[in-house]
Amino acid sequence: MKTVLLATEAMRCRFELVLEGDSEERLVAAGEEALAEIEAVERQLSAYDPESELWAVNALAGKGPVRVRPTTLAFLEEARALTEQTAGAFDPTIGALIALWRGSEEPTDESVAQALARTGWQGVLLDHETNSITLAREGLRLDPGAIGKGWALDRARDILEEAGVTRALLHGGTSSVVALGEGWKVQIGGGPTLTLSNQSLGVSAPSGRWAVFGERRYGHVLDPRTGWPVGARAWAAVIAPTATQADALSTALLVRGEGAWPGCHTFLPEDVTLGNTGEMK
Repeated sequence: MKTVLLATEAMRCRFELVLEGDSEERLVAAGEEALAEIEAVERQLSAYDPESELWAVNALAGKGPVRVRPTTLAFLEEARALTEQTAGAFDPTIGALIALWRGSEEPTDESVAQALARTGWQGVLLDHETNSITLAREGLRLDPGAIGKGWALDRARDILEEAGVTRALLHGGTSSVVALGEGWKVQIGGGPTLTLSNQSLGVSAPSGRWAVFGERRYGHVLDPRTGWPVGARAWAAVIAPTATQADALSTALLVRGEGAWPGCHTFLPEDVTLGNTGEMK
C-alpha cells in the first residue's frame, strides 16, 4: 500500500490530500488533478477576485443578468437549498453585512438594518435556460465563503473517485474534511477524536478572525437573520454526507444553537452561549 501526500494553497488556507492505493504514479496523477480543481473552484467562485464569475455577478447587482457556467448555478442552487434547510441560519446572500463588519467603523443598529435590507434570496434569480444570474437589487452581494472550501473538497473527491481512488483524506484549513473510505481518525482541535467513513466534517468557530473596534471585538460568524455576530464561545461541528452540507450546517449550528438535521450527526459543547450582539466578554 502506497501513501501520497499532496497540498496546495487556496482560499486563504492550505488544502492537503492523503491518498492511499497500490500505484503511487496513479495516486499522484489523480491528486494533482484534484488540487487543480480546488484552485479552479476558487477562481470561479471567489467573491473577492475581479476575474471570478461571482465577482462579476456582484458587480452588476441591480443592472441585469450575468452569464455563468452551469457549475456556478449548481453551486448556488445547493447554497439556496441549505439556506432553506437551516431556516436562514446559513445564508450566502449576506455579502453586504460581511462588508459592513469588515469596515473600519463599528456598525450601528441603523447601519446593520440597512445592510440587512440588502440580503435575501428573493432578490436572486437563477436562470438555467440562459445560464445566468440576476441580482435584482443594487447592493445585494453574494458571499458563499462559508461553504467554498467544502464545495471545492467535494469536487476534488469526485475527481478522485472517478480516477479509482478508494482511500483518501482531504481537508481545507483543517475546518473542512472529506474522508473517502473507512476508518479515518480526525481530531477537532483539542476536542474529541472522530472516526469518519465515507463522510465529511465541518467545523465552525467565531474565534480566529475578529472585527475589532476600540476595546470591543466580535467574532466573524454572523447571524443572517439579525445581522449581528454570533456570541458563541466555542465551536460547532457537523458530520454530513458532503463537505458542502457539513460546512453550512456547522455554521448554522453556531447561529441556532444545538439542533439536528436529517442524516447529520452534530456536536456542540455544553458551554456555548449565544449573545444578542456577539460581543466577547
